[in-house]
Amino acid sequence: MSASQGALGVPRWAALRPNSDAVVSLEGRQTFRDLFAQSSQGEKLLASLGVEERDRVGIAVRNRREYLHISMATWLRGAVLVPFAYHSTQDELEYLAEDAELTALFREADGAIPTKPIISMTWDEFSEQSAAFVPDEASVDAPAPQQRVLPYTSGTTGRPKALRRPNAEDGTIKHDPDAWLSQFPIASNEGVHLCVAPMYHAQPRLFTQAALDWGHRVVMMRRFDPEAALALIQQERVTWISMAPIHFVRILKLGREVIDGYDVSSVRFVVHSASPVAPAVKQEMMEIFPDSLWEMYGGTEGTFTIIGPDEWKAKPGSVGKTTPGRDLAILDENGNELPAGEVGMIYRHEPDAGQRFEYVGSPDATAAAWRGEYFTLGEVGYMDEDGYLFLTDRVKDMIVRGGVNVSSTEVEAVLIEHPNVLDVAVIGLPDDEYGETVLAAVVAPEGVSAQQLREFCQERLAAVKCPTRIEFLDELPREPTGKLRKRHLRDTYMKDGVDAR
Repeated sequence: MSASQGALGVPRWAALRPNSDAVVSLEGRQTFRDLFAQSSQGEKLLASLGVEERDRVGIAVRNRREYLHISMATWLRGAVLVPFAYHSTQDELEYLAEDAELTALFREADGAIPTKPIISMTWDEFSEQSAAFVPDEASVDAPAPQQRVLPYTSGTTGRPKALRRPNAEDGTIKHDPDAWLSQFPIASNEGVHLCVAPMYHAQPRLFTQAALDWGHRVVMMRRFDPEAALALIQQERVTWISMAPIHFVRILKLGREVIDGYDVSSVRFVVHSASPVAPAVKQEMMEIFPDSLWEMYGGTEGTFTIIGPDEWKAKPGSVGKTTPGRDLAILDENGNELPAGEVGMIYRHEPDAGQRFEYVGSPDATAAAWRGEYFTLGEVGYMDEDGYLFLTDRVKDMIVRGGVNVSSTEVEAVLIEHPNVLDVAVIGLPDDEYGETVLAAVVAPEGVSAQQLREFCQERLAAVKCPTRIEFLDELPREPTGKLRKRHLRDTYMKDGVDAR
């Protein structure tokens, strides 16, 4: 197969490579033929249940191959996939089922069950019942199913909001795997993709589905374990991975003796996003995966920048330049464009009116995101003279202490370099004298003191930036993708319920 063939889609790969492994997971190995067959059986089950074209189908399932069967069955049916967290609470699921106007929901056996009168079954019930139907025959002429998704974002305050665009009749998002992967150096139909994060988040889902559409084998982890990931890379000869910085940190904390015990030379491409990465962490990862690390900055709303390994070496700390046709602007609070080097709110131009999203049911959040044809994710930074973007923080995460702006990400980048710090989050809390105080929530082994960490910071940062309060936790509140839930931390510490060492 030539690289120019690109995203042929699972139905065609099932005919072209019926016996090639498509998915490797805890459930075992599955070929393209069987992946398509079980997905087509699932599509017939959906039809028998009354799911029609453009109906919304919720999925709240852990990473397992049945996640792919349900997704593919939904798209073969012409319906819209609505991904939810498998650990959603009853209240969250009730809200999401109502807000998304679900027709059906597929879930875990231990997951919440909505009281709304919709079709609801577990993933294993889906598999058992779909097995009664005759699968479709694979064909080299079969078109790739159109991937329609109604995504939810936690980027707004309060409840998650659906993100819709006006370029689709029903406001959903159509994914184009060919365009998605062509931004990166993935030029073969013979790749092996390692999925390390939950599929209900956009990036792991998009890359995994795109990999299958390109005829790649997908190695799917149920949950991330750093040494298990290295073992899978060696065993399956993984060629590319999508990660978040927290995955980097957890791999590096294994130590080079453990890391170097695995052969990871097959990896040619690693893309990371979801949160800022400390330059020292990225530099170490570049030694493990030479000339392979790419970074993507953006969100469900859209991609802002991409940077490759050679560019990053020339511009360490940058998240790259804008993608073609998508200008960036750094604006002050009055909407005036700032010159190179000055910090302000980061905006991206969206020239296509059909791509200009809205947060459904949240006109205030939508209005706050847009200035004319430009939108923001609420983050601040600056561009240098060459047009490379550098992030400083999110507006809501910037700490103002005694009139000085303190970047939480800068303090986090210093603390994570401490050899005994396994994870860290920095937030600001109200302070009567200075306006805000700097609090660091740290995961570290017993024996590490707050004073040791303060001294470590004082050697590397101005005193005003160093944490005035350090809390030690067993783990930080993170999404399974690695994204910090800083709102949860703020709520916890506003109640002052945890003691410092």
